[in-house]
Amino acid sequence: VLDTEKGPMKQDAKENDSLVIGWIGTAMTAAYLESILSIFEELAKRHRFVLRVIGSSKKVEIPGVEVDNCEWSLKTDWKHFHDLDIGIYPLPDDPWARGKAAFKAIQYMAAGVPVVASPVGMNCEVIQDGVNGFLASTEEEWLQKLSLLAEQPSLRRQLGEAGRKKVEAHYDTGLYRDHFLNLIKDIA
Repeated sequence: VLDTEKGPMKQDAKENDSLVIGWIGTAMTAAYLESILSIFEELAKRHRFVLRVIGSSKKVEIPGVEVDNCEWSLKTDWKHFHDLDIGIYPLPDDPWARGKAAFKAIQYMAAGVPVVASPVGMNCEVIQDGVNGFLASTEEEWLQKLSLLAEQPSLRRQLGEAGRKKVEAHYDTGLYRDHFLNLIKDIA
C-alpha cells in the first residue's frame, strides 16, 4: 500500500510535446527492462518519444531512441512518476517475479500514469487489461499497447484516472490505518 495523500494524480496528458515512456527500478531489476529493449527501436520508427530509465546502474543506449538515464532518489521518487506519460513494468514469468507485489504498477497508477506491464503474479490482480492499464506478454503486444497509448492522449488520461481510482479503492494506506493501529493496540 501507499499514501496517495502524499502525491496528487497527474493532471495532464500531453498531446504535442515529446512523449515520455518510463521505467523506474533498481540495478537488480534492470535485467527485466533489458528483456524488452528491442521493442523501442521499432516503436521509435512509429512514434516520437523519450525513454526515461530511472534507477538502473547501467547506462541504457538504444540505436535510434532518445534515452534519458536518471538516478533514483527518494526525494525525487514521486516527481519521477509524475514526469512520465506511460510507465512500463516488464517482468519474467518466474517464481521470484510471480511473488512480487505489483508495487511498481501501483506506484504508476497512484500517480495517474497509465502502465503497461507483464501479466505476471499480482500484476494480473491489480491491472485489468484495457480498463486501468495494459498487460503485455509478447513483443508484439508491447508494441501494440505502447503504440495505442502514444497515439491517444485521451486513452492515457482514461487509463491513468482508472488506475488512480483502483489504488485509492484498494491500495491506499488510509484504508488500512485503523486496522494496523488496532493490531498494535492488541499486541501492546
